[in-house]
Amino acid sequence: MRNGLYPRWSEVIRDWKFVLAMACGILLAITAIVLILPPFLEVIEARTGHRIYDPVLALIGPVYISEWIFVATYSVSLLGVLRNIRSPHHVLWIVFAYAGINLFRMITMTVVPLEPPETIMALRDPFLEGGVYAGAPKIKDLFFSGHTATVGMFIFMEREARWRLAFISGTILVAFLLLWQHVHYTIDVLAAPFFSFFCVWAIRQVMALLFPASPVFVPSEVVSRKGRRSGL
Repeated sequence: MRNGLYPRWSEVIRDWKFVLAMACGILLAITAIVLILPPFLEVIEARTGHRIYDPVLALIGPVYISEWIFVATYSVSLLGVLRNIRSPHHVLWIVFAYAGINLFRMITMTVVPLEPPETIMALRDPFLEGGVYAGAPKIKDLFFSGHTATVGMFIFMEREARWRLAFISGTILVAFLLLWQHVHYTIDVLAAPFFSFFCVWAIRQVMALLFPASPVFVPSEVVSRKGRRSGL
C-alpha cells in the first residue's frame, strides 16, 4: 500500500489512542488463540450437528490438497499484510477485522451446528494445529469458512483495482480448493465474503470515530473538508 498521506509508524507510536488500540488488539488475539478458541472448538467437535446435501460437492473431488490450500491461503494473506504493512492504521484495521471474523465464526458455529460432509478429507494446517486446533485437525468448524473469510477481507480494504482483482482471484482459488477437498460446504465459502465485508466495514466505522483525521478510515474528501472548516 503506497503510504502517501497515511500516518507512518514513526508518527503513530506517539499517539496513545493508536498504541492502546493496537495493544488491545494483540492482547485479544493472544487470548483468543491460547485460552478461548481451543476449548471452544473441542465443544464444537463433540456435539452432534446437521449434515446437508451439497450438489456442488457431489460433482467434484474429494482430492487431498491440504498443501495447496496452505500455500494459497497464507500466500494471499501474506500479500495482504505486505500491501498494508507501511500503514499502521491499515495494520490496526487488519488486526480487528480478523478478530471480528473469528468472533462471528464462534457465533455462527454455535447457532448453526453442522456435521462435515461425509466425504470430507480433513484439512491439515500446521499453523492452526500448533495453535487453536490444539495439535489435531478439526472438521466441524464449518459455517462459515475462516480461510475464505480471512483472505477475502483484503478485497474490501484494497483501494487499487488491480490489487483488488488479485485478492478476488486469490479468494476464489482458496474457496475452490476447500471445496475440492470437501473441507467445507458450498454455503460456507459463499457466505464467508459477506462476513468479511461486514467486519471490514464495521471496524472502519469504529476506527473513523477514534481517528477522524485518518484517510485510511475516513474518505480523503471528508478529511479535507474538516481541515478547511477547522482553518476558518
